[in-house]
Amino acid sequence: MKNIKKAFSLIELLVVVIILWVLATLTFLVLWDHIRWARDATRIDNLKEIENKIEYHKNKTWDFPEPDDFVLQVIDWKTWKVWVFWTGMTTKLRGLTVVPTDPKEKTYYEYSVSETWGLYKLKTTLEVSKKPHILEN
Repeated sequence: MKNIKKAFSLIELLVVVIILWVLATLTFLVLWDHIRWARDATRIDNLKEIENKIEYHKNKTWDFPEPDDFVLQVIDWKTWKVWVFWTGMTTKLRGLTVVPTDPKEKTYYEYSVSETWGLYKLKTTLEVSKKPHILEN
């Protein structure tokens, strides 16, 4: 009787490695899309949280919070004071302990108030659609 050792051939191992590589690539692509959608959902949720705090502040003080420096822009025939949401906002808005930032870039969201102080806008750019998402009153 001969002593025969059974083992996988090099071709069989190569085929298994290629199949696993293809499956890993497909899984990564599918998960990457879901991660981008999740970050967009976080951005929208952050804007809604800031909006709730701004509305609460306006109802209590009859005023919108405003930093010292801003840029004037004319949008839709209205003059807006535009700035990036700032860290000092936590002292102005009750219940906001940490200023929410973009989940990927770690930057602050844009906040604009009309010069007549009747309107405000919160803005971010969504990752999946590459379009701005604006919340306004």
